[in-house]
Amino acid sequence: MDRRMTPGKKESWLAAGRIPAGQACPFRVVCPSKAANTCGHFGEEHKVEFSCATARGFDMCWRYDWLYQPTGLEARAREFADRAHGAIDQRRKYTNEPYIRHPEAVVELVRGVPHTEEMLAAAWLHDVVEDTPVAIEEIEQEFGAEVAALVEMLTDVSRPQDGNRAVRKAIDLAHTAKASPAGKTIKLADLIENGRNILERDPNFARVYLAEKVRLLEVLDEGDPRLMAIARQVLADGLKQLEQRESA
Repeated sequence: MDRRMTPGKKESWLAAGRIPAGQACPFRVVCPSKAANTCGHFGEEHKVEFSCATARGFDMCWRYDWLYQPTGLEARAREFADRAHGAIDQRRKYTNEPYIRHPEAVVELVRGVPHTEEMLAAAWLHDVVEDTPVAIEEIEQEFGAEVAALVEMLTDVSRPQDGNRAVRKAIDLAHTAKASPAGKTIKLADLIENGRNILERDPNFARVYLAEKVRLLEVLDEGDPRLMAIARQVLADGLKQLEQRESA
């Protein structure tokens, strides 16, 4: 739903996911030619807000000669995160994929359990303040206090000058322990996504990493129980594989 449509191209919302009649559509439509569309809407001063609730019974809409931009909270967070990580060409450490693939996977885990749109937005944005020049104040300005609070809970607060890795991780652990259940649910999804296949990606670091995540899990008990169960299994499988490898 983040495609940019060009004038003269005929498109259907079906391509972006069927929109049921009566459901608000997450687009701000810019109509450069004031062209009519099948739902009877016309561009006024080249701009029109559109909702399927007024779509005369249609469950999808065809438009001609228009551009759209997503305006839903999650869609805006996704675009913001993609731009922020992309601006510094951040990549996944082990696969060299664009970094946005990580929050994307975290979001899908959160989507599979009870959640709010603010949680999904924060899941997209959870590494933006920690890894890019974006400040938490900008997150609050763009997405509101609730999303900013979640992102702050998910952002490490330790600094290199605080001490060695063990000291820094203890500081971050204490910070995470104070997170809300919603924040801890997102953190569980983050742990699961990062913890999978750690042995294959970095066997030398696996023991340190898994031990840190076992301690992290102890303070995430208020998070979603289904994600907690998955996280425990991910860590148990990793530790078992590590023992088998070291005893071979």
